[in-house]
Amino acid sequence: MTNTITGKIDALMEQVAGACGDLVEHVTIDETEVKPPRGKVCVWVKPPEVAWPYAGAENELSVRLVFVAGSPWAQASALPLLLAAMDRLAASALPVTSAEPVGFTRGDATLAAYQITLNEI
Repeated sequence: MTNTITGKIDALMEQVAGACGDLVEHVTIDETEVKPPRGKVCVWVKPPEVAWPYAGAENELSVRLVFVAGSPWAQASALPLLLAAMDRLAASALPVTSAEPVGFTRGDATLAAYQITLNEI
């Protein structure tokens, strides 16, 4: 893995897409691109927290992912889809630590979503 912050985020996006497979429409760092189609999850990678544990050390990123599914008129099918995608992510080699339900606001609607926290990458 690369040492640059951008390189780590790019690699993480590929890993998340690979881990979740066909359940994920796309993984993005742009919140405005989060528009999940029916039967798919969109993943938003929030801006990371960055730490340098000591002078000259490699950066460590704490990252939060937001898994979003459903539409304003079809929320009932969103939860099973989100849970399946989170199961796949947790089974991967990524350092998943927790997930909490959150709402994702898009326009005037709130979509079903989970915020997932990863340990340092």
